[in-house]
Amino acid sequence: MSDMSTVPQILQMLIPKMTANMRFVSVFYIIVGVLYSLTIIGAIVGIPLIISGLRLKESADAFTNFAYSNQP
Repeated sequence: MSDMSTVPQILQMLIPKMTANMRFVSVFYIIVGVLYSLTIIGAIVGIPLIISGLRLKESADAFTNFAYSNQP
């Protein structure tokens, strides 16, 4: 069994890494979406990628705020 006192310490180390990865993936999605959107046919795929990248960046910020404030 794991000790419950170590869980917050593990989460405190894990949350910044997770949000950094979320921000990296969001920037990657936005860049790929912009490159796809350079063509008319690629815009069908590119625009949803841009939107999902922006939403992922917002999610990373909201997750950080929730994790440190314990309020939704």
